[in-house]
Amino acid sequence: MLFTYLSISGGYFLVLLLAIVADKEASINDLIHFKAAFTAALFWPIVMPVSLLELKAKAAHRAKQEAFDALPKPMTMSDGRIRYIKQVKTVAELEESEPLTSYCRF
Repeated sequence: MLFTYLSISGGYFLVLLLAIVADKEASINDLIHFKAAFTAALFWPIVMPVSLLELKAKAAHRAKQEAFDALPKPMTMSDGRIRYIKQVKTVAELEESEPLTSYCRF
């Protein structure tokens, strides 16, 4: 049991250490980053689930925001009328959409 705890803790510390080194804004000479990584690695049974919950909440919020951004937005005209702006599809969205099944004949 102790071996499992220490091996997961060491692996988590390594992941955090690599994230600190890859971060452009974090100074490698600043010991506070390494202390935080060491503390998080010691308490990984608490830190990891909380982090996963935060990531899940952020993803849900981002999905909600993207769904809201897809709605047509009202636009007030100079004469006081309100019009709704239609969303324009990108080329990628047009390519993904279903092909037309009916054709116009002239």
